[in-house]
Amino acid sequence: MKTYKYRLYPNKTQEVLLKNTLIVCKNLYNICLEEKIKSYEEDGKNLSAFDLNKKIKDFDIENKTSVNAQVLQNVVARLDNAFTHFFRRCKKGDGEKAGFPRFKSFERYDSFCYPQSGFKILDDQRHLKLSKIGSVKIKLHRNFDGKIKNVLVKRDSLGRWYACLVVDESREMVSPKEIKSKIGLDLGCIDFVTTSDGNKIQHPKYYKKSEKELKKIQNKYSLLKTLPKEDKNKIKTKKKLSKLHTKIKNQRDDFLHKLSREFVNEFDLICVEDLNIKKMVSGDNNYRNLNKSILDGGWRQFLDYLSYKAEEAGKTVMKVNPAYTSQICSACGVLVKKTMSERVHSCSCGFTIDRDINASRNILSLGTKLYNDKLLDATIL
Repeated sequence: MKTYKYRLYPNKTQEVLLKNTLIVCKNLYNICLEEKIKSYEEDGKNLSAFDLNKKIKDFDIENKTSVNAQVLQNVVARLDNAFTHFFRRCKKGDGEKAGFPRFKSFERYDSFCYPQSGFKILDDQRHLKLSKIGSVKIKLHRNFDGKIKNVLVKRDSLGRWYACLVVDESREMVSPKEIKSKIGLDLGCIDFVTTSDGNKIQHPKYYKKSEKELKKIQNKYSLLKTLPKEDKNKIKTKKKLSKLHTKIKNQRDDFLHKLSREFVNEFDLICVEDLNIKKMVSGDNNYRNLNKSILDGGWRQFLDYLSYKAEEAGKTVMKVNPAYTSQICSACGVLVKKTMSERVHSCSCGFTIDRDINASRNILSLGTKLYNDKLLDATIL
């Protein structure tokens, strides 16, 4: 399965229908949540998705009949999934906030899904037919080969519409290629990536560059928060804030996609650290002063992009234990302790090198050994 995201260009009538679908779905979600809470408080019974689906026809929701029945059933499935994750987090009990499902406002409910049918790409390849909405203009900027399993229609913070097509592509998985080229990557906050061959990719710091402007708009919006939501100045300021956040996100995504693609195209084996980024940015750790820079860089996104692109291309990404990669000498293997502020690795063996390049070489060495060990185990089996 692979998801393709395309921009939709609805006309005014279709946009009204799209918004109406979101409103109906949002209202159904809130009613179902209320029903679940009420049932548990009064009878101690947790209503299942099956129970709620039987009740949909009895719920008094304006314009309910103007929405595809499967779209409404998917709303119930979404709520059921939210409770499943809530109970999982409660059971896990590792300090993570459980996050009880909450009621949704129109701003917080921004998508609906056709899970099985009710959609079709027309023969002209320029329109997506959606049940109860019509043939909406779509820009298919990328081709796909496979059957569309479901369609998620999404509205972004600027009011633009997108269709996310989940496609079942029946192509064979590419076998891992022979390792002819390999590289170690060390992610950082000063330089985004330092490679084992000595190159440094500059940290773009998109959020930091826009932080001053963001604070200015955010402060202005904070003063307008108490005003009615229909206030024109409030709407304008909120849209301006959303536009800037979207711009930062798009800049980061573009940078990470292009960089990960370059590494996958050039190298057969890519070695990276197996970082627990969630724990690193939690606040209660040694990285608390670097949280903003880590999040600004999008380390998790980069590693995810690198992994799935490598898998599609038949390349290999090896994740290694990050412990002491910047402390061990890549020349002789001796442990040389350093503080975070020390940017040069200097060993008693006489080897001196940039701290991050030293780390990336250790990552490459560990990743290569791990790859060879797995290859040997597979051969034995």
